[in-house]
Amino acid sequence: MFLKILRILYGAALITFGLNGFFGFLPIPEKQGFALEFMTTLHHAGYVFPAVASIMLLSGTLLLLNRATLLGLFLMLPVSFNIFFFHLLHDRAALVVAWLLFALNMFHIFRHKQTLKLLLKGENIQ
Repeated sequence: MFLKILRILYGAALITFGLNGFFGFLPIPEKQGFALEFMTTLHHAGYVFPAVASIMLLSGTLLLLNRATLLGLFLMLPVSFNIFFFHLLHDRAALVVAWLLFALNMFHIFRHKQTLKLLLKGENIQ
């Protein structure tokens, strides 16, 4: 039951942050220095933030529906990794939230380690 609650909370958080990427209903703290330059560059690229928001929405939906959860977790892995290390190295304001996203992603991936072992061995999974 606890694992189900964690999966649902993580999925809901991803959907919330994904929707925020499109609609901007959560406040984003001001950035300074390199963090500001980096975020500005990503914004001007035009595709990065919509792509990240789409991945968050898709991953969160898969987690909430409990369908193809490993796919959702692996789609989210590079996003959560980069968010965590960006905040760790350049903008500590939201480091706790970034760490939680990355930690929950890794936790849920490692919950499926038996399935991953079978996949890596090339065995059929029923």
